Amino acid sequence: MKHSITTICTLIDEALHELHQVKPRGDNPYEGQCYIASATLKKFFGRSLMLYRAKDHKDRYHWWVETKDGQVIDLTKKQYQITGHPIPSDGENAVHKQKQSFLNFASYKKRIEVLTTLVEQKLVEKVTDSGPLKVSL
Repeated sequence: MKHSITTICTLIDEALHELHQVKPRGDNPYEGQCYIASATLKKFFGRSLMLYRAKDHKDRYHWWVETKDGQVIDLTKKQYQITGHPIPSDGENAVHKQKQSFLNFASYKKRIEVLTTLVEQKLVEKVTDSGPLKVSL
């Protein structure tokens, strides 16, 4: 069964909030999650999405995906909106963006696996209305 990008984005956002409640990484549920969220989305849609990154105001990489026609999908841009900082994937800030592929760090792979599992469980819940499933962290 195919799902829309909008549906998967919504479920990733919900899952990020759930993960933040279980294992907070600071006050902002989006901070430090940009690669994980973007890579998870790409995992669902494969070659139809491309990973990009650019440095932010703290000189750290921020990640997002783009469709082949250039539509930006930045699942964690709220981390910058919350703090009032420029969004690296937005407009002129993205001038120095770099096209990327998946990272091979085991810790990132594990976090992507956990997020993917949560999203897949949420898809099952949407279809079956069977109530929440649990994933071990």
